Amino acid sequence: MNDGLFLDDSQYIKRFKQGDKRAFDPLVRKYSQRLYNVVFRMIKDREEAEDLTQEAFVKAFKALKNFREESGFYTWIYRIAVNLTLNRLNIRKKELAVLDEEIKSDEGSIKRELTGLEPSPEMSAQSAEMRKVVERAVQGLSEKNRIVFILKEFEGMSYTEISEMLEITEQVVRTRLHRAKTDLQKVLKQYVSGY
Repeated sequence: MNDGLFLDDSQYIKRFKQGDKRAFDPLVRKYSQRLYNVVFRMIKDREEAEDLTQEAFVKAFKALKNFREESGFYTWIYRIAVNLTLNRLNIRKKELAVLDEEIKSDEGSIKRELTGLEPSPEMSAQSAEMRKVVERAVQGLSEKNRIVFILKEFEGMSYTEISEMLEITEQVVRTRLHRAKTDLQKVLKQYVSGY
């Protein structure tokens, strides 16, 4: 489907709805890296981020024929990805709670040791100390505040876009962003005062 023209999203969607399934490919190329970045910042696992990004596009592909275009395609696909990621994070929390339980044996009980939750050596080598502190601080935010912060500060989305994506009011977006920034400032002040 290389007609030499760059179409806007709605034109690709129209072609898709008319039966040209290849019209979905430019949308994937256009948004896959940005979508992956959002998911990765939320979940901090490359493989899971890739899986969730792919899963979001699969869901979008299956549902695109019913997409009413009340919001932009990228807002819609981001909403799908964010919801999938939040669901995965909730599952992960439940799994960690089970893993954190003690193992009972005839000789008493022992604490399970969790492995594989540390950043990869590659990521550690690439990250400066301050970046690590900021990342930990962002990950320490509540899920609701963290996702708003990531979408606004890392992805550059507007309050309106975030509001549409998360299906909350713009005032709630602003409130969550303010809380996220306030919490981050506290953590970073403690870090800086430690020197």
